[in-house]
Amino acid sequence: MKRMMILVLLALMMAAAVALAGNEQMTGEEAVRLSIQAIDEQLGENALPLTDTRYYETEYIINGPGTAYRVFFKPKTLEYGRCNTHVNAEDRIVEIILIEEPGYDGDSLYDRFKSVYGDPRNWTQDIWIRFDQMMETLEPKGFDGILLKQTVYPELSKAKISGDEAAEIACKDSGLGREDAIRRVLIDAEPNPVWKFRVLNPERDVDKLVEVDAVTGEIVDTELYKADNDDFDNPIKQFTLHRTYAPAAIEHYGLAYMSAVEVSKRYGDMRLDDPMLPLLDEEAYQVEISSRTATFRALTKDNDTYRVEYDDGYMVERIEVLK
Repeated sequence: MKRMMILVLLALMMAAAVALAGNEQMTGEEAVRLSIQAIDEQLGENALPLTDTRYYETEYIINGPGTAYRVFFKPKTLEYGRCNTHVNAEDRIVEIILIEEPGYDGDSLYDRFKSVYGDPRNWTQDIWIRFDQMMETLEPKGFDGILLKQTVYPELSKAKISGDEAAEIACKDSGLGREDAIRRVLIDAEPNPVWKFRVLNPERDVDKLVEVDAVTGEIVDTELYKADNDDFDNPIKQFTLHRTYAPAAIEHYGLAYMSAVEVSKRYGDMRLDDPMLPLLDEEAYQVEISSRTATFRALTKDNDTYRVEYDDGYMVERIEVLK
């Protein structure tokens, strides 16, 4: 009996060793080949030029101890989109995670630019200008695309002060150094173009968006910004004017929601991952909307009542606690 158990254990160990060896034999190059084959089979006659290095760059990473691969096909031109797969190293089964169709429209152009040029905080003004020019002929339907089309990115020659000088002004206002200013972009505006920055403030766990007049050096707008919480602060607002974003956001998200965000920025704990106060909780507050005013009337004695008033351009004019 003991001999039989030993033989069974040996057999299991050999089977495991064979399986492990199979896993080890699979290379990243094989994962790429299998991925291309699976994508080609799915697309048929509409296959993408994934093997052509003029159009695609290929990367792969190993998940776990050689048990699977993630394969990424990154486009080098705006015409083609991304493709991602997951390849099981043991059975060689390919799971297609993403295939973006060729071409672009007003809602996908921004993502195409990110695929080709990387993080927008590293974009030069020339890239923003090219993006602006390509958006001119497109008709976006989504909020982000519409907002970006409304934003114009001019030549650097329109600025009288450099981006570095404007960064120093933006950071000095926050008591920080110039190196804390990231995501710089020059935006056309009246009467003068504006340098826009996201200024890091690690000590408070909340950043600030600062707009600096590119001719006079005057700070024309500041706003708290909660990074990595897209529901609370849409990342697109880093690349457009506050006075452009505000009315568009109210139209898109609603006056009540955007007012709740504004109150939370003033009276909430911005150190939290989600600083939103429960102002939209029907059991805690009654929301009253009147023209350009939102009131959050507390239904319990433990909560305060808040009111937000806007000017004609739907920029916040006043936030107050009502007694």
